[in-house]
Amino acid sequence: MKWHHWAFLLAAAVSALSVERTLANVDTTRVRDTTLLSMRRALSHYDVSPCATAAQLALLAQFAEEHNGQPEAEEARFLRAAVASDLAFVAQLKGNADLNAAVAQNFGGDPKELTARIAQALQEAARGIYKEPALSAIKALRESGEQPGAAPGPRSDALLVRRAIAEARTAQPRERFAALGQDPCATQTEPCTPEVASLDSESRKALWYLSKVAEAEQRLDKAAKLGDQLAEAVVPILHEARRELPPTAVQFLPDPQALAITWPGATRVAPVGEMHVLLFVSSSELSYVTLQQARIGAESTSIELPDTAFPKRVKIADVQRLPASVKPVSEWVSAFQKQKGDASAWSAGIVPAPGTPAHLLARVLVSLVQAGAQTTQLLSRTQAGQLTSVPTHVVFAGLREAQEPIDLNLRVRMSGYVVRAGESEVEIGRSSDGYDVAALARTLSRRRFQTVGVSFVSDVTTDNLFAALAQLPASDRPVHVLLRNQL
Repeated sequence: MKWHHWAFLLAAAVSALSVERTLANVDTTRVRDTTLLSMRRALSHYDVSPCATAAQLALLAQFAEEHNGQPEAEEARFLRAAVASDLAFVAQLKGNADLNAAVAQNFGGDPKELTARIAQALQEAARGIYKEPALSAIKALRESGEQPGAAPGPRSDALLVRRAIAEARTAQPRERFAALGQDPCATQTEPCTPEVASLDSESRKALWYLSKVAEAEQRLDKAAKLGDQLAEAVVPILHEARRELPPTAVQFLPDPQALAITWPGATRVAPVGEMHVLLFVSSSELSYVTLQQARIGAESTSIELPDTAFPKRVKIADVQRLPASVKPVSEWVSAFQKQKGDASAWSAGIVPAPGTPAHLLARVLVSLVQAGAQTTQLLSRTQAGQLTSVPTHVVFAGLREAQEPIDLNLRVRMSGYVVRAGESEVEIGRSSDGYDVAALARTLSRRRFQTVGVSFVSDVTTDNLFAALAQLPASDRPVHVLLRNQL
C-alpha cells in the first residue's frame, strides 16, 4: 500500500530537516507563512473528534482566501479537500454523525451533498503538482468498495475488513464468505495449488476471500506504522468493531469427489457450525481427517492451510462383519474420545461412501454419542461438488431419549417406505426401478410437520437412506435417527 499521495506535503511538519530541503521537490520552497506549517503539523495525524482535525478545514479555507494567487493557496485548497475526504470516510466507517456534520459544515452544510462537494473541490485543486494526487483521491472517493479488487488503498481495505467482521457475526459465516469469494481453481485468477484444489468449492471460495481480508489487514497495519494518517485513524475503529466479536472459525472441508454419496435432492443445506473431525465410513473401513480452518478473532484473521492435499485420512479400523444389535463399538468410542480430547463441545461430520450398509452408519452414530459428541451431521455432495448436510439427533434406548414429540415418522425398508403421522400411516412400495422416491416426495408434500424421525432396516444402503432424506423439506431442526436394539 502506498502512503497517501499528499503526505509529502505534511512531512515538513515532523522532519528535522529545514523547510527548504524537505519541500525542494514539490515547488513549495518559498513558504512564507508559518501558519501553513502549523496546519501541516496538525494534519500529520488525524484527531477524529469533531472539533479537532475537522477544525483545520476552516483554517485552510481562510488561508487559501487570504493568499489567493500564491502557490501556498493552491496547497491549502488541496489539503482541505484531501483531508475532508479522509475525515468523511472515517465518519462513515465509525458511524460518527457529529464528525460527518463538522466536515459537511465546511462544504455547504448538507451531509447528503458532501461527497459530491469534496469531489468538486478536489477537481478544482487538480492543477500542477496536485493534479495526480487530487485525481487519485477522486478515484478512491468514487471507486472504493468492500469487495476484493476495488480501488486499492486504505479505504477499500478498511471496508473489506469491516464487511468480513460483520459477516463473521452471522449464523453461517462460511457460507457468507464463500458467497463473497471466488474459486481460484475455476476462475484461474489465483494459483490453484494441489492443497487448494483438494478443498470443496465453497471452502476454496471462503479461503480466497479470507486471504484477501488478511492481506488487507496487513496492508492497513503496515501503512499505519509508516505514518499514513487515514490508516492510523481506521485501524483502531476496526479493532473496536472486533472487540465483541465471538471467536469465529471457518473450516476448510475436503472436496468429497467420489468419496461421498451424491445428494439427489434439489434443496441443499450447507454444513452448519464447527466440526472437529470428518469421519469416512465405507463397507471396508472407518477413517477420519482433521480440519484446517481460518479464525477471525479480536486482533486479526489467521488462516491455517492443509499441509498436503485432502483427504489425508487416518484409518481407525477395518470394518468387518458385526453382530446385528446396534451397540457402540468400544474401539471406535475410544478413538473418538481421543479426537475429542478435553473439548467440552465436540461435533463430527460423517461422510458415507456409496454402497455403505446403513447399519454401519448407525454404529458410527451411537459410538459418537457414547464418546460425547454433541452434534453430528451426515454429509454428501451435490452434483456441483459442494458438501450438503443433514444434522442428526440420535434417539436410542439407554443412550439418549427423545426430548420433543416427533410429528412424522419415516421408515425405510427393503420393500419401500412407511410414512406415519399421528394415526395415519401410508405405505409406499417399490417400483420396478427401485424405491419410489417421487411418490414419497408427493406424500410428504401433503403433510405438515416440524420434527421428523427416520428409521431403517439393516440391509438398506446409505444411498437409499439419503434419497429418502433428500425429500424432506429444509429445516433448521435436526432429523431424529430412531435406532433400535434390532434394526
